[in-house]
Amino acid sequence: MVLPEHRENWSALLLMGEAAAGESAPGRWLVAGVPIIERQARAARIAGARRIIIVAESLPEPLATRLKDRAETLVVGDAAALALALQQQADDVLLFAHGLLADGRLVSAMADASGAALACFAASAPDGAERLDRDHHWAGLARADVALVADVAEGLGDWDLAATLLRAVDAAGAVRVDAGQLPLFDAEARGDVPLLWAMPADAGQALAVGGSLLEAEGSPPDVIERWVNRPAGRMLARLLLPGLFSGGQVAMLGKLLLLLAIPGFLAGWPLLALLAMLIAPVVDRAGRLMAQARLEPVPRWPLDGLAGAGLAAAAVMALGLSLPGVMAGLAAAMVALLSAAMVALLLVMMAAIAHWFRWRTGAHMDDRTLLDRRLALLSQPLSLAAWPLLPFALSGLWAAGLLLLLPLMALLAAVRLWRLLVAMDALLPRQAVHHKAGARAGLCG
Repeated sequence: MVLPEHRENWSALLLMGEAAAGESAPGRWLVAGVPIIERQARAARIAGARRIIIVAESLPEPLATRLKDRAETLVVGDAAALALALQQQADDVLLFAHGLLADGRLVSAMADASGAALACFAASAPDGAERLDRDHHWAGLARADVALVADVAEGLGDWDLAATLLRAVDAAGAVRVDAGQLPLFDAEARGDVPLLWAMPADAGQALAVGGSLLEAEGSPPDVIERWVNRPAGRMLARLLLPGLFSGGQVAMLGKLLLLLAIPGFLAGWPLLALLAMLIAPVVDRAGRLMAQARLEPVPRWPLDGLAGAGLAAAAVMALGLSLPGVMAGLAAAMVALLSAAMVALLLVMMAAIAHWFRWRTGAHMDDRTLLDRRLALLSQPLSLAAWPLLPFALSGLWAAGLLLLLPLMALLAAVRLWRLLVAMDALLPRQAVHHKAGARAGLCG
């Protein structure tokens, strides 16, 4: 469906529910280590909310401090205080239901709606969705004019605020946004990512939803990333989610391990350095999964893929520089060093080609066609640099590993360059070409 044009100024209205300070309040249940009410606030902030209003009689510490420390967050105690607060703004209001866990794509779709709008399920609805009529269930998000919300809050009396607001928005002729029709393709995940939607009935269900967030990813073409790094990263993320570490801190640990591989090779600890290269993408993946599950900023370097390829290339060069001291014969040492230099150059070249294509077109080159996806079975620079070296490292044949790695890199680089030319040819317009020889032949005839 085509959504109405985006409206920049809107506020999020989050309802903590009764017994806000008690353990039974849905807003306090933890999902991926974050209380649901705080996760709602993060989702609203990411979608562009100018202001976040939380209706709660009281908030426990340290949750209260974390929420109130943000300048755009306002906490009010009841409906009367909400009505007073809304008199000072002209923004539309996006209502979040009690204990709702909504996908960021659904929140953004509602943020882009204009006027009264209800997120709904027109087909089969998941557990916890409230029925609107015979054919629709409420998906827990409603956008309304601020005057309507203020009027409902002011005259609420003993009625439930969420239920009354829902009925008022529906009666105002709200447009229904079908959550089941939202696009599922995620360019970062490089595949369809299932829509997250849940209304946990208790703290145990909320905990289970947190674990499922780690599975909500697309399937990358790289075989090592798909079958090794992501499964291992999910296992590590599950272990670290209840802890105090943020996803960004864990991801930076992965970068640090990759950096440590360089001095590790130079210091004469090649096995430990190679192990750091193998573990680094697993730790980095775990950190990214944790950040996505908690709606934290996903840590990225400038030119992230190219920077990772540069570090992998630097580690291979460090390995090549460490070999002359342990090899007999200058010629053999120089061949190993030259092989390392060529491998490092090809790694950076392949990453640069992929980065340039995405920068120019906005799409992954490996995702264009089925052939591209099949040729990208080993496309990550770190996977290409580390895993083929492992059997040689276990046998102590480092130089032989570099020598055999070079033709593999050359072949893959040639394939990537060929696919780049094919991709660019498909994008460029066809033009008629008149050869001079043919033109002369025509004139002579």
